[in-house]
Amino acid sequence: MNNIAVVYQSHYGTTQKYAEWIAESLEADLLNRKKVSVSDLSQYDMIIYGGGVICR
Repeated sequence: MNNIAVVYQSHYGTTQKYAEWIAESLEADLLNRKKVSVSDLSQYDMIIYGGGVICR
């Protein structure tokens, strides 16, 4: 079993959809950034993060 977490933050839902696809493909746990703590992440060997980029 993989010990991978895919953590995402999505404003419009696009990043969430990509995170779901990645997590499914890797058999990883899918976690919303707003609902996860550092202690939750300490159990994972690999963490993939997806979020928006703000350009100003």
